[in-house]
Formats: sequence, structure tokens, C-alpha cells
Amino acid sequence: METNVKGILAKRWEVGAEHYAKGLRNQGIDQYDKWLELIQNLVPNEPKLNVLDVGTGPGIMALLFGKLGHHTTGLDLSESMLAIAKENGEKAGIDCEFIQGDAEDLPFEDESFDLVVNRLNLWTLPNPGRGVYQWARVLRPQGKLYIIANDYETPIPEDPTARENDEIFTKEYYESFTNLPFRHATAAQIKALLEAAGLVNIDITPLHNIENKKRDVPFCIITGEKQ
Repeated sequence: METNVKGILAKRWEVGAEHYAKGLRNQGIDQYDKWLELIQNLVPNEPKLNVLDVGTGPGIMALLFGKLGHHTTGLDLSESMLAIAKENGEKAGIDCEFIQGDAEDLPFEDESFDLVVNRLNLWTLPNPGRGVYQWARVLRPQGKLYIIANDYETPIPEDPTARENDEIFTKEYYESFTNLPFRHATAAQIKALLEAAGLVNIDITPLHNIENKKRDVPFCIITGEKQ
């Protein structure tokens, strides 16, 4: 079942990559500036860090870190998403490395990165605990993990009629969500994964100044540190 779910999600993201990226572009520069401000508040400009953006999609977080001068690698399962990310990097004149890979089985040596960031990708994993373990594995000592997520205090009921006319993402795609254990995870549940992976100094911060335009669920960031 796990392989099937991951395969369904990957297949649909190949088809829907441009659709998704277009939606993000339509959010406008205001959201971009707020994400950039968030990173500047979290990460000092010096020293320059080796950053991994897991589930990079069209490269939003990778390119923001790259804009600030950090050496950034963006990883994604979707070749179509990576093609868009590379194009976005070229247009912006930002040098980032983008590679294909599985967030639950990272193709990197232990202690390769100073910082691992994940924006709205954890919920897509069939085994989120395995993913967080992998992200912690590739962190150097005192390295940081930042997970940006939707904080579901209570699950939101599905509206089947909202999917009837969706030409990009199929019924099979939406039904596969039922097998994703962290689709409606709370920040406390995500924090527990970081604790299980051995991270310390874990903190949960609501992101009130960044609006989630797709649903009435707030963003939050869960941070942890490797000993």
C-alpha cells in the first residue's frame, strides 16, 4: 500500500506541477516577501550554511535561502517540479542545486547539512517518522530542522463536490490521501516526531503573518536541533 500511495502521488504531481506552480505565483509578491522575512529572522546571514530543502516543489524555499547567499540543495520526487524549480532559479539568477530523490530515503551521507527545511511536504509522506529520522540523520551536530506545516487542531471534513471538476488531480489521487497518517497532523504530533528522532530544543511557533490562502488552517513552524 505504501508504494502504491507514493506512486499515485508522484504520478499526479508530474501532471499537476505547472498547475501547482501557477497557483503559487498567483499569490503575489506579498507572500514571497513574508517567507523571505521569516527566513531572515530564523537564520543569520553569516556564516553561510549548507541547506537542504526537502520536497522543494518549484523551489520556493531553496531559492529564498539561495537568495540570502546560502548553499542550497532542493530535493523532490517529481522531475516536472524540479524542471520548474531549475527554471525559476535561472530566471532569478540564483544558483541552487536541484536533484531527484525520496524524502524518506535521502541520497546523502550522514551529517551533510547545517540546516534541513521542509515546507508543506511532511503530510504527503506514507511514513513521516521515517522522513524526519532521515532529515535528522543528514544534519551536522547543532544543525537545525525547520518544518513548516498546517496546524490542524481538528480535522477538516472533506467536501467531495469540491473535487468533481478537478481536471488535474484525479479521484484516485484524493482517495490516496486517506492512507497518509499526517495529512491532518497537529503541531504537537509533528513535535513528537522530532523528539523521537533525537532532536532537542524543539519549538512551535505560529506564523500569523503568513496567510494560508487555500484553507482556514494556520501555518506554523516546528524547529529542532541535533545534539
